[in-house]
Amino acid sequence: MPINTPILSRQDELTVQGILNGTHVYPHECVNIEQLAAGYEPFLGRDQAKNIKIVRALVASSYAPEVRLGLRMALCQRSRRCQSLFCVVCAYRHLRHFLGDIESLCGENQRSGIIWVTVIAGVTDGGTPPVEELIGCARHRWSAALETASSHDPAFREIRWRGRFEVDLLRGSAQLKKNKRKCLTELGWRDEPRTPWLIPHLHAAVSLGEIAPERLEYCLRREFKASYQVVFKRQHRNKTVETNLRNMAGYALKADLPESSAVHPSVSGTTPTAARRGRYDDAELRFYARMMDDLGGLRGTLDFSRLNDTSA
Repeated sequence: MPINTPILSRQDELTVQGILNGTHVYPHECVNIEQLAAGYEPFLGRDQAKNIKIVRALVASSYAPEVRLGLRMALCQRSRRCQSLFCVVCAYRHLRHFLGDIESLCGENQRSGIIWVTVIAGVTDGGTPPVEELIGCARHRWSAALETASSHDPAFREIRWRGRFEVDLLRGSAQLKKNKRKCLTELGWRDEPRTPWLIPHLHAAVSLGEIAPERLEYCLRREFKASYQVVFKRQHRNKTVETNLRNMAGYALKADLPESSAVHPSVSGTTPTAARRGRYDDAELRFYARMMDDLGGLRGTLDFSRLNDTSA
């Protein structure tokens, strides 16, 4: 993007120039990020690199809203948080609150019973509006399924969850496992490498109260009927409850970047999927970052929880 573009103030022009030539100081370099990321240190370097890569792609755009989003992320500060899922400071701050919400789902002695539920909302080859519609529909269907079950057993009303929708961007099928391929096919996905498919799905930590996991699983699978559309996972037996809950929170906010659609033969001795891994197309990065921001970033549409009787 030309530095003298009329959509930018002189100060913003200088910021863009600093971002593109590598001299900009990012928000995560101005705080004690190691303390903020305590418990998630192995992922910090990856997330910092992701933050910089997305900001650079955004400010290099010729589309004004993308440039403004990149600047908002690059200039995130205490008095004006950007609330982007890809901002290291905002994401790790939100992650600590998310983990606290999971821990508050039930008493300390009951936390070992918290389970991890994933529900695929659907697939679309459209943009943000159909993704938002699929998410809204999945939220309604989840709540309706529990309301129907609670009319037969009031104990279902005691179920609490802290969840968040994630959106995968998928090209082709090389990275799909058999079960997920079957599910997506039943939901309308087609294996067309040139078509970017968006897959909104819910990750939720669920406290069951007096309800057996099998009963909730049956309740949800009656509503979400595609094969493997609903997946339940119990906590790992060889890990502490604290570690399991921390991993749940981290997974819900991991924000994987879309893989590039291009094959990079320069990575010798690898399959096309392996060659693509870690290499991203800037246009897809911009589209993905803008879409996640349009969906509310760390707030809004993507959050889905019932921490009490009125929060769903």
